[in-house]
Amino acid sequence: MWFNANETGSINGDYAAMSTDVSSLMVTLRYRASGSDLTVGVMDDPDDTATFVPVAAVIPELSYTWYYHEVIFDGYTGSGKHVAFKGGGIDLDDVTLMEMPPCVYPFPVTTEHITGTTADVVFTPRGTESQWEVVCGPAGFNPNMGGTHQTVGYSTPSLSGLTPLTTYDVYVRSLCGGTPGPWSVRHTFTTQCPPVASLPYTEDFDTYGVDADTCYSGCWLRYSSWSNLLPHVVNMQAIDNSYAFSLPGALELKGSSSNDWYLAVMPELAPDIDLQGLQVSCSLAYDPLFSINGVLEVGVMDNPYDPSTFTPVLTSNNPQSAVARFFHYNGTGRHIAFRNTGTTDIYIDDVVLDVAPPCGDPVNLAVADILGTSALVSWEPIEYGTEADYIVFYRQAGDAVWDSLTVTGHQTFLSGLAPETEYEVRVRCNCVEGPGYYAYASFRTRCEDIESAQIGNGWWEQGLVPLGASRTYSQ
Repeated sequence: MWFNANETGSINGDYAAMSTDVSSLMVTLRYRASGSDLTVGVMDDPDDTATFVPVAAVIPELSYTWYYHEVIFDGYTGSGKHVAFKGGGIDLDDVTLMEMPPCVYPFPVTTEHITGTTADVVFTPRGTESQWEVVCGPAGFNPNMGGTHQTVGYSTPSLSGLTPLTTYDVYVRSLCGGTPGPWSVRHTFTTQCPPVASLPYTEDFDTYGVDADTCYSGCWLRYSSWSNLLPHVVNMQAIDNSYAFSLPGALELKGSSSNDWYLAVMPELAPDIDLQGLQVSCSLAYDPLFSINGVLEVGVMDNPYDPSTFTPVLTSNNPQSAVARFFHYNGTGRHIAFRNTGTTDIYIDDVVLDVAPPCGDPVNLAVADILGTSALVSWEPIEYGTEADYIVFYRQAGDAVWDSLTVTGHQTFLSGLAPETEYEVRVRCNCVEGPGYYAYASFRTRCEDIESAQIGNGWWEQGLVPLGASRTYSQ
């Protein structure tokens, strides 16, 4: 059933007339929204939308995603006999209207704080009962014949002894005067992978298939404001035939111009791994059909099930790679995550989590005062480690051999360069603790330098004349 509300908010869906007191009924349904929220209510007159009385608002977490919901009418006090649905841009399916059981089961039933071996069950009672029975078992089990049962007097019981990376079903029913009611609707969850306990940890996204919504690592979590099936793994051979990293798969973090967001979360770190001493690196690519406007954020999540707990430690628009180090992170999170805040799709590949080097990289490497045969290379001090000196390497782009200089400060002047030539430069700090990684830059020298030249009837002082060019100057 499809609802497409018009400007007056009229109801464009089926309704049912009841001879039974509506307040004793409940309705179950599956719904998917791409527009407004769904409102369930009751009408006195099915031909007069003004008689619609709302009973419950059904608000989806994500658009274009199917959800199950239930509404009970025990709070309705009117005389209407027509259950109705109101909304716009909504699909409805599997609608069932029934008598509310005398010992109504809790709804909704969810799970929180899922680890590899534990999970918390969270449910909302709908009656006056004070005891409930909770049962959990492998996906597909019959709650009347199997599973692990426990009777609880509170609505947040814990499950333990679970197996990592395993899918489970959980049911809850109310105990009314010691007599059990019907089981709740099944809730399904999957435990996490075991924590990352050894380094390096690597992920190349090449073993999950490509392009389907289900193509994703079972050990990574994913979230988006648009669909719970994004991000996912895509086929880079089909997107960019010049793709230079491991094939066929890469993780796609979509870009958005409408404030949508996409988040990919790595597995939890074991308690004995020092997050502040780590770095994570990855290869990056962008959709070749669009200009590069992706902004990759790498950060840490305090709660891997709550995207709002993401704390960025690196923001990068480097089109080829990213390296994030966590020595400044002082939070308690144990999950590293990636997020795209730009408008261009980003493809992440070849993720490596390892111990960071004991020496930091030069910061803000820059090339200035570029002339035909010289340039000034400068950088800011490393952020950690004890610097001894710096090694500056430079070469014409594509050459096999690098020239080098040893520098004790934070800048150096390169001379003897060839005019109108592309150069590559990289700078590394030699720390007391050991060598660090390189910072990279590139530049192009200008035309040939001249101090003065006679051109025509006059002199051109301290200028630059393009090679092979002519200029007329007269007094």
